[in-house]
Amino acid sequence: MRRPGIGHGLSVRMALWLLLSLIAIVQAQEQSVFVIRVTGSIDGGLVPYVHRVLRQAETQGAQAVIVHIDTPGGRADAATQIRDALLNTPVRTIALIDKKALSAGALIALACQEIYMTGGSVMGAAAPVSINGQPMSEKTVSAIRKLFRATAEHHGRSPEVAEAMVDADVAVAGVAEAGKLLTLSTQEALNLNIANGQVDSLASLLEQLSIPDYAVTQATWNWAEWLVQVLTQWPIPAILLLVGCLALWVEFIEPGFSLGGIIGLICLGLFFGSHHLIGLAGWEEALLIGLGLMFLAGEFFVLPGFGIAGILGIIALQQSK
Repeated sequence: MRRPGIGHGLSVRMALWLLLSLIAIVQAQEQSVFVIRVTGSIDGGLVPYVHRVLRQAETQGAQAVIVHIDTPGGRADAATQIRDALLNTPVRTIALIDKKALSAGALIALACQEIYMTGGSVMGAAAPVSINGQPMSEKTVSAIRKLFRATAEHHGRSPEVAEAMVDADVAVAGVAEAGKLLTLSTQEALNLNIANGQVDSLASLLEQLSIPDYAVTQATWNWAEWLVQVLTQWPIPAILLLVGCLALWVEFIEPGFSLGGIIGLICLGLFFGSHHLIGLAGWEEALLIGLGLMFLAGEFFVLPGFGIAGILGIIALQQSK
């Protein structure tokens, strides 16, 4: 009978090592957690970042995505897109409110399957306001209120409590008086079953979830997302639009493709390109603004006097909003 040689023993050990390595890789993927940071003002640049990280988590079969929130709020349209992405992902979603999730931040937190809060944190105060701080129309308030309600209902949370965060006219017995906008402390959120638990930090949350440090991916912004974030953060969009329009007007006054035309196209290209990438503007808006400017330029420089061209220009600009 032939006795196994050294080569046979090495082959067995190699096969065993490969098997153990494969098991470790699979376990690491099953335990992997991605952390999305929502800090500072919420703007359009946050949308592609969240979408990318969620896709990556889905592709890698991650155990969960933790949305680490500390924000005073921001753009409702951007928060709504993030909310939709969180509701649609098959990956387990966990919000960690670390100090505050106000206004649009509260909507993002409610969109997660689970909510944890650090001590002394708050969430709510989500009444929509204009860019100059003025209250929005009842139509807008109603739409945001129902968006909060539907989001809370989706995860089995109190829809009335969610609505009271948006509309001061919504009263909830023992929770919110009519005429006062609802903001919840950590303990209040726990008592109302809005939050699932209290933790000291992200590290303590990971420990509670039995997630080892090596399995955590702190998702960072790539350069393209950073650029879009800069270009869509107020007041940069207004500056790009204003400079672009003024530069094109100069081009109309001084016919011939010159520096004004180049600057105008670059500014408007950056404005519409960045907004198109995050889904806050389509090419139809760009076309309407372009037509509006052309009609107004024709009214001012070709056919002086307020006539049909000026009216069409104003209509086109109004419809582009």
